[in-house]
Amino acid sequence: MYQGTNRISKLDPSILLKSIDLGTNEEVEIRRQLSAMYMALFNFWAAIEYYQVGNNGGGISLEPDDFRELDFDKKMVAMAKSREIQYLAFSRNASDHRLKNPAENIIFMGVKPNQRSHNLMIDNTRLNRSYQCFADLIKAIKATYNVP
Repeated sequence: MYQGTNRISKLDPSILLKSIDLGTNEEVEIRRQLSAMYMALFNFWAAIEYYQVGNNGGGISLEPDDFRELDFDKKMVAMAKSREIQYLAFSRNASDHRLKNPAENIIFMGVKPNQRSHNLMIDNTRLNRSYQCFADLIKAIKATYNVP
């Protein structure tokens, strides 16, 4: 079992960058890659927060290593990566939680029941844009936390 900074380096999503097939047009493969990019970033960030920074997660289980996606998204917004995390998070949500393509994605605005929806096409164009967001977010996380 990897612990501490070794755990952080093992969860570095830079490795995943090399394995994303940007040329695919297969919807199932695109969905899996979109999901993998978001979750790899989330796990990398959570490992840094837990092992390097020393923060405990505030997840439902109340275990110290249980981090919430909402906290992750907020932290990415604080790093001035709002557009990137929003694009990647919406893509992952549509890929993992919606069956139709284009997927109807609902955006909640604030805490009031103020929402709007739009159709989100899960295709190669979305995969390539998500890949760029993914790469930008990796750089931002590493720079913010001084991770090599």
